[in-house]
Parts: sequence; structure tokens; C-alpha cells
Amino acid sequence: MKPLTTLAILSFAGFCAIGLSSCAKIFVGNAEKNLQKYAQRAGYTPIGCTNIDSDQDGYLSCDAKHPDGQTVALDCAYKPFDSGCKEIERTKFRRAR
Repeated sequence: MKPLTTLAILSFAGFCAIGLSSCAKIFVGNAEKNLQKYAQRAGYTPIGCTNIDSDQDGYLSCDAKHPDGQTVALDCAYKPFDSGCKEIERTKFRRAR
């Protein structure tokens, strides 16, 4: 790993240790940016993301609306150097946030 990348990660980790609520907002913000990009490419309308990584896989659960009205469940990366979303399921029974 490059020294500047290591320094950035350590600085970010220190920031998160000091203000956990601020860190959670950054994580959700990153996931929602990834959701926006994915939704735009797929023709979906972004709905939003949760703020808890319940299975610690580096993704937050997010939802988008398909043009046919169904809600699309996505997992979107939230860590600062990760990007992208992956579609999990399409169901009209999932509640929008």
C-alpha cells in the first residue's frame, strides 16, 4: 500500500473513532452516492440506504424504484475507497424507506 493511501486510511480511522455519528453519516453518504450512480445507469429512481452494515460485508442495504413501480433491493459499497452496487432482489412487496 502506498504511504499516502495508508496515511489517508489512518486519518479517516482516527476521525471515525472520535466522532462515530459523523463517520456513520459519511458511510451513508458514500453508499447513497454509489446508489445514485447505479440508479442513473439502470434507469431507476433512488430511494435511500440504511446506516448499518448488519453483516459487515462492506455494503449498506439500499432501495431504488424500477420504472415499472417495483422496489429494487441493492447492496451499495460505503467505504471511502470502494464503489458500486449490486442488485439483490426485485419485489413489489418490499417496503420503500
